Amino acid sequence: MVVLGTIDLKKKFRIPGQKPIEVLKGVNFSVYPGEKIAIVGRSGSGKSTLLNILGGLIRPTSGTITRPKNIGFVFQQYHLMNELTVLENVMLPVMSKKFRDTDYTKRAKELIAMVGLSDRLNHLPTELSGGEMQRVALARALITGPELVLADEPT
Repeated sequence: MVVLGTIDLKKKFRIPGQKPIEVLKGVNFSVYPGEKIAIVGRSGSGKSTLLNILGGLIRPTSGTITRPKNIGFVFQQYHLMNELTVLENVMLPVMSKKFRDTDYTKRAKELIAMVGLSDRLNHLPTELSGGEMQRVALARALITGPELVLADEPT
């Protein structure tokens, strides 16, 4: 059973008055349960664009994607909310109506402990190092128990 796969995935960016930029040109691959893959390439080669498409954040120009509904995403720039604590940032994905029936506080604290930040639970992102922010982003990506985690930049 394929956890994540693409068939002839393409992405073009259109800039008014300029020739379209073809970033992805027919990407085909499959990922199976338990596999870990790395997408490598030079800067500007389309790695982040591919991850954003795989995560459902942007649409491809064409092609087919097979993916689970529950995906965790670690962004290249972390995207932590500066006004929220470490705990609140980790719990952000489960604050919607979809997850309100379960108290995720215990799970969030366990994940924060797993990434070695128990002593920073109530700190704001501005009080953390870059590595600590990355670990908060990883804990946030895991809070829903995703079938698939996409990480933009090595984590």
